Amino acid sequence: FPSHDICRMTKAQSNTIGRAAIRAGIDDDYSAVTGKVFQFGYNSQTVSAATNPLDQVNENAGQMGLWLEFCKAIVPTLVGNRKILLVPCAQGGTSFSGGYWNAGNSLDNSSKARLAAAMALPGGTNRLCGVLTLLCESDADAGATASGLFEGRYQAAYNDYLANVPGMSSATPWIMGTIKPDKANATTINAALANLDAANAGMHLVACTDLAWFDSDHYDAASLATIGQRFAQKYLEVAS
Repeated sequence: FPSHDICRMTKAQSNTIGRAAIRAGIDDDYSAVTGKVFQFGYNSQTVSAATNPLDQVNENAGQMGLWLEFCKAIVPTLVGNRKILLVPCAQGGTSFSGGYWNAGNSLDNSSKARLAAAMALPGGTNRLCGVLTLLCESDADAGATASGLFEGRYQAAYNDYLANVPGMSSATPWIMGTIKPDKANATTINAALANLDAANAGMHLVACTDLAWFDSDHYDAASLATIGQRFAQKYLEVAS
């Protein structure tokens, strides 16, 4: 059994899953990651090859995500026989204000359980190497009050991870992205994300405000690919 560098996709909603259609010959070309990148499926709770769409909480057939471009950039840095194991735990339409990602919420608990199972897989040394997340749209949609509480709720949830998730530390890269700048309450949410980045050594914010959307909430395929590349660049900058 191989040793795994585990990247977890949690405290995350539909943009982390990806809602854009797979581009034939691009988002289904796994030649750069075959045999190197696997997933511990949220629903299957087994290890399999990582392909679009990942086995998230509520992925849709025929849709792609940011993970492929992220992993294509990380694979060349793997040492020895180590593999990347993604633990996808995103669910569309979720938020702190809706009672999904706060400490003790059922989705947060099940996400922690998936990570624990992945970390316990047989083999050499499995290690949590990073967290990838796009989260915020539903908190912004919930209104000004929920948006104003977003920073504190996120900080409390992050503190809970530091205290209670095995393998997680303040040095574990937690990579986040901004939300669409013209969305209601985006200024409040993006400022909160910037504050979290500044206040926590492990949290790192990637700007996504220049990218394209195909509807009011979701990035198009090219933009998701770009986010994957930007997440990888940030990860490689900060990973120890």
